[in-house]
Amino acid sequence: MCSKARAGHYASTSSIRNRLLFTGTTLLMASACAEQPAAVRDQSTATMGAASSQATDLPVVARFQLSLRAAGGFRPATPIQIVAEGRANLPTEGVQIRVSLPEIELSRLSAWGEGFSFEANRVLPAALSTEPRRLERGDSISGAVVVTPLAPGYYSVVATIQSVQSQPLTYEGQWTRNTAVVEAWLFVTDGEAC
Repeated sequence: MCSKARAGHYASTSSIRNRLLFTGTTLLMASACAEQPAAVRDQSTATMGAASSQATDLPVVARFQLSLRAAGGFRPATPIQIVAEGRANLPTEGVQIRVSLPEIELSRLSAWGEGFSFEANRVLPAALSTEPRRLERGDSISGAVVVTPLAPGYYSVVATIQSVQSQPLTYEGQWTRNTAVVEAWLFVTDGEAC
């Protein structure tokens, strides 16, 4: 079998005393061989997300759930659609999803040349930033962005959901985790790896 699609999920949470930020890390690799029909190759998809319940020394309420989905050909010059979806576990004002694609942005800034250089303190713009809005418990928010990597390689996707307003650290006597983060890696290949 020549085509491969792999999605793995790794999530870790430190003790609430050490860190209140939940980080989900996901590795996404998808490629297809040139011998396969384009209709099959372009339907590669993977989904990854941040779980809301993790073992800690203290009970923690996750304010949000977050997931990422990527679909496309995973070939150079072929569009890949990235969808970030979040859900509120607690009522929250000013909720926003942001998606950043650092390697794609740096490659774009260097005109997709062999190497790139950038200013050390430069802040890269987000590929997607939803308008902040109020979410009630159970409400969802989502956003999508289409990217077209022009060269083979690994490209990270980092999605966050949080409030743009300060939120309390406790809810009904329990600690809250006010930010959810999911990181995925897209593997774009020209088919030579098969």
